[in-house]
Amino acid sequence: MAGFNLIDLFPGSRLARLLGGASLRAAETTATTTIWAMSEIARNPGVMERAQSEVRQVLHGKSTVKEEDIQGRLPFLQMVIKETLRLHPPAPLLLPRHPSEQSNVMGYDIPKGATVFVNAWAIGRDENSWPQANEFRPERFQDEGTDFSGADFRFLPAGASRRMCPELLLGSWLLLLLLLLLLLLLLLGVNYVPGAYASIRGGGGGGDGGSTDLIQITAAVYHTLLCLVAVTVLLKLKSFLSRHGASLRLPPGPWPLPVIGNMHCLLGALPHHAMRRLAQRYGPVMLLRLGQVRAVVISAPDAAREVMKTHDAIFANRPMYVTMEIFTYGGRNITFAPYGRKHWKEVRRLCATELLSPKRVLSYRPVREEEAARLVAAVSSSPAPVNLTERIKVVMNDILMRCAIGDTCPMRDEYIQELDRGLQLMAGFNLIDLFPSSRLARTLGAGSLRAAREVHDRIHGMMQAIIQDHANKAANKGDGHGDDILDVLLRLQREGGLETALTTEVVSGVLFDIFAAGSETTATTTIWAMSELARKPRAMERAQSEVRQLLQGKPSVAEADIHGRLPYLQMVIKETLRLHPPVPLLVPRHCDEPTNILGYDVPQGATVFVNVWAIGRDDKSWPNANEFKPERFEDDTLDFSASDFRFLPGGAGRRMCPGITFGLANIETVLSSLLYHFNWKLPGDASPHELDMAESYGITARRKTDLLLEATPFVG
Repeated sequence: MAGFNLIDLFPGSRLARLLGGASLRAAETTATTTIWAMSEIARNPGVMERAQSEVRQVLHGKSTVKEEDIQGRLPFLQMVIKETLRLHPPAPLLLPRHPSEQSNVMGYDIPKGATVFVNAWAIGRDENSWPQANEFRPERFQDEGTDFSGADFRFLPAGASRRMCPELLLGSWLLLLLLLLLLLLLLLGVNYVPGAYASIRGGGGGGDGGSTDLIQITAAVYHTLLCLVAVTVLLKLKSFLSRHGASLRLPPGPWPLPVIGNMHCLLGALPHHAMRRLAQRYGPVMLLRLGQVRAVVISAPDAAREVMKTHDAIFANRPMYVTMEIFTYGGRNITFAPYGRKHWKEVRRLCATELLSPKRVLSYRPVREEEAARLVAAVSSSPAPVNLTERIKVVMNDILMRCAIGDTCPMRDEYIQELDRGLQLMAGFNLIDLFPSSRLARTLGAGSLRAAREVHDRIHGMMQAIIQDHANKAANKGDGHGDDILDVLLRLQREGGLETALTTEVVSGVLFDIFAAGSETTATTTIWAMSELARKPRAMERAQSEVRQLLQGKPSVAEADIHGRLPYLQMVIKETLRLHPPVPLLVPRHCDEPTNILGYDVPQGATVFVNVWAIGRDDKSWPNANEFKPERFEDDTLDFSASDFRFLPGGAGRRMCPGITFGLANIETVLSSLLYHFNWKLPGDASPHELDMAESYGITARRKTDLLLEATPFVG
């Protein structure tokens, strides 16, 4: 691992990536062979003189070496390489082979499944094939037709036949060039001393006779020299690449480390924070390597427009992570449904026309009002300070559960608990996602997968019982028409006529999706809104004044009274979502075919993250971007339609969140109730600016600590 790999030196070059794997394999073998060659040359001064003489005659004092100057014109150096490989094959036993069936070799039966080693080192030192086999005599190849093709089985430094080393041509050329480079160093004044290092004598020519060690040529230096010579090969093959298609211009990004790639760049920080810092250095379209996964990070509105509008169809699919595959029944939900298939089209249509349509959202108004009133009662009876994080999570869970599966549902509380466990397991990557081809990753990641399957099995069992309970109630009613989302799904299931069957798995997947996307995101946004208002007393006073002037002493908040009549509260919600989008990187997208984004090539199969958290805090789009200023939306026509790519809390395009209207209605009702009924402040004499605003990592970017505030009932 000493020195550089071609991929490190040319991270944007397709050819470097193609040769990078080869150079990783060739680096050790080629460097080892070069070191052995120089060792043998040093032990044989006559060989040294003949090799140097050949080089001098070919180059005639030229200052630079061109390929055409040496190609086919250094026969003795080629003999040196062959003789070195005969005595010192870099892989002495080659790579072992595995017989797939029973065979007979020279009268002996080789059983199926045996491991076969070919001792190329012993063959190269066999006195029957090579007279004076242990001596270094390059001249023995002078009249020999032996080459590197594997045709002569006395000489097998790279194996033979189907399993012959595929990098032989590259390796032999690098070896020749590297030996030539080292011989040139010797000609220029390197005094080679067999042992640890070679010293270059200073003051050459007619100067002072004193000498100083200037460099140490060790194995690490040989590796780096090898890569530098490989660069010449890379540049020489540029014309070949141009004849077979232009080189990819991949997005810039930090140099990846072996195995882990750029995962170390994300350590010690929340992913969206770390990605923003990296984007400030590498640009709005950035390439990261997360293990074996190529990830493209988008951090600017114009780049987001390219992904979610211009090339939306190409990026409309999702990467399927192993944990998500378990909880979504293999993509039989909404969020991870494969784009373009009948299932995806049908569930999107059902969301727009049946499950989350404006009419359906309006029908849940009584549920929101009742749960908001219960929240007010719970806060009134709570000891100071009030844990608003817990209270808001409970009310959002209750709203979602009542809208999704009704008021009187068996195992309701148990279902919520298991859903919470599922959401925790879905946060972040499993090792298998980052290293899909690694057997070790599958072994290490098996524990979390087992836990996910156990939670999923419990959720599925509960959902079957809930579905059966709803089906029984529908049969007793006779008409089968209910008010909650599950009733609607079961009615559509009975009626049929859909392009895709609404199986129990599909119904369970859709309900899990609605809960995961609805409850967690709305609770997180409401908690952040109250946090920002607690830090900005003037904004809190203005929001409270607006609600109280509108309701004028009414006992509770009714949506009919506030709908469309609280413009400042709408600004507060927008500003909260700008600073604290609940899903900062949105749900990742999958690049289905090679695409160009702002001049950079995005390769097929890449995972694309749109960092809406960074976009919302971009000073180019938002003056004083890190300040909470709801007034910035006062004269702005920005809404939640995703027509302006500076503001994308719910995404955009074909994969835009279908439940944003439903979520906003829940947030507005709960937030207006809290502001109308109570005055809020931090506990004790704490200053508003002392409120901890740190985030934690999960399926959403929630507060790291619970929000504790003192509530004083408002008497109007």
